[in-house]
Amino acid sequence: MPFIAIPKAWTSGTKGPITGEVVVVNIQNEEDLKKYADGKLTGKIVLVKGNADTDPSFKPDAVRYTTEDLDKMTNSQPFGQSNFTPEQAERMRTMRSFRSRVDSTMKAQNISLELAGRSGKHGTFFTSNGASYKGDAPLAGPAFEMAPEHAGLVARLIESGVPVTLEAESQTSFFDKKLTTGNVIAEIPGTDPKLKDEVVMLGGHLDSWHSATGATDNAAGCTEMLEAVRILQAAGLKPRRTIRIALWSGEEQGLHGSRAYVKNTFGDPQSMKLLPAHEKLSAYYNIDNGTGRIRGIYLQGNEGPRAIFEKWLAPFSDIIDHPTVTSRNTGGTDHQSFDALGLPGFQFIQDGIEYGSRTHHTNMDTYERLVMDDLKQMAVVVAAFVYNTAQLDQKIPRKDLPKAKTAAGVGR
Repeated sequence: MPFIAIPKAWTSGTKGPITGEVVVVNIQNEEDLKKYADGKLTGKIVLVKGNADTDPSFKPDAVRYTTEDLDKMTNSQPFGQSNFTPEQAERMRTMRSFRSRVDSTMKAQNISLELAGRSGKHGTFFTSNGASYKGDAPLAGPAFEMAPEHAGLVARLIESGVPVTLEAESQTSFFDKKLTTGNVIAEIPGTDPKLKDEVVMLGGHLDSWHSATGATDNAAGCTEMLEAVRILQAAGLKPRRTIRIALWSGEEQGLHGSRAYVKNTFGDPQSMKLLPAHEKLSAYYNIDNGTGRIRGIYLQGNEGPRAIFEKWLAPFSDIIDHPTVTSRNTGGTDHQSFDALGLPGFQFIQDGIEYGSRTHHTNMDTYERLVMDDLKQMAVVVAAFVYNTAQLDQKIPRKDLPKAKTAAGVGR
């Protein structure tokens, strides 16, 4: 029987096909972890039993915001408040730390292969890493993530006394000699003698996770931003300010591409030592929340452009149902690199579609999950925002500058 599985990111290969009986371990806490510290698992194919929710789902996979959802979003969450409660955030940190210690235990035992059933259902599972991406990180042993239904099947058979023999192979290459990469940058030069040195930016990130093709995260954003620029060029428009598109690298590892660009171009968010170009940027617009159409924009706590953005959204009432401008912040993508330096950086509100249930960092993030009419709508809206920003007499209003980070690393 073939299983749905994918190697964990940055884990080593199996050095050819391997075959062996599977051993199930149930590690849910620190006490469980101690049971496997004595060499019992050396040379084994080990399935780390998970606790994924595989119950039937009574909610649709694909969703769009309702008018009520957007009304709640408008000002229901103050800027600066996390999407997670402190307790939820702490549970996530604890879970990640514990999962890392489980992986370390498997490596120390010198097992031949680790298998893990991750969260997901109906053949979809969410990908992760089994080691650090850094060039000097210790080499991790081979590890696969499996669809939870298949991991559950293997576990049930073994626990019922039916041995399971598994054959697997993973071929891996590590590119650890050249540890730099690049962003893709292009411009439409400005035409106003007084404003052409000022810049309006738009962008998305090129990198993606490895279990699929990254169609919604974030080929969709890159495609849509390129289409927005194509629209402006095809229309023969001559923007007053320079329009600059950026397709970022290293977003999935920590916004590395956009953070490096911001630091090299505009200033250092740690010291708040600003470069001359900091004064020249009007705004940065980002797309990185899947294939869903634009429903409005997050202000990131910058109330200055609210009236401007509401005016720009109004003409699109035929393709934006209930256009929404919210002071709420949204995180996890490249506009944060700009916002951290006090630059106007914005992410658009997008319909979720299947992003949370099927495509975000999963083995199902493929071309088939793209909604083409939504992508076209996004391109039109973004093109209008970018061009309108380029034509304003003044730059987009800004928030107060953040304070420099202290020696202890405490931020604003």
